[in-house]
Amino acid sequence: MQVKTNNIQSPTLFSDFFGLELIWSNEYLTYIQTSINSVTSSLCKTAKSTTHNIKKSLNRANIQILAMSVKTKNMIRFIKNLNKRVNSHKSQSHNV
Repeated sequence: MQVKTNNIQSPTLFSDFFGLELIWSNEYLTYIQTSINSVTSSLCKTAKSTTHNIKKSLNRANIQILAMSVKTKNMIRFIKNLNKRVNSHKSQSHNV
């Protein structure tokens, strides 16, 4: 927002509002936004930390799923071996 310096009638124009700051030139008094950079950087930091947290939780989930699949595979192997032993024991008892 620019205001011609010869049109300034109220001293309130010099006050900071909504994160805007005055820049004085010979002909114009200009309000520029000063808070945009801080807002943008904080939003970027928030977005980065959010994506980092999501990636971390996904990695944890993947590790847990991998661990579960290994446990499941081991459990299936154990059950198969147990079934083989039971079946071999049954066949031995039938032969006797």
